Amino acid sequence: MTDLIGGWTAEPDAFELYADDTAGEAHLLRANDSEPSEQVATFFHSSGVTRATIWRGTASNESNLWREAQRAKSAALIAARHAGRP
Repeated sequence: MTDLIGGWTAEPDAFELYADDTAGEAHLLRANDSEPSEQVATFFHSSGVTRATIWRGTASNESNLWREAQRAKSAALIAARHAGRP
């Protein structure tokens, strides 16, 4: 089961992060007004720590700085979710 655990905007895009704790995965979706939502990353995590990232689709064309910013925001949301659960 996946749950929406957070979201943010970085003009012109909006991001939503969905987590599947049983699989240890989180999926980042990007949307903007001109295109449908696209999954741009899968994060693999354990005990609230993001261990690996696979970039998908248009995210592969983004800069390292952009990818690191999205990974940092996602990792913080994953850690916060885990901290709130025993």
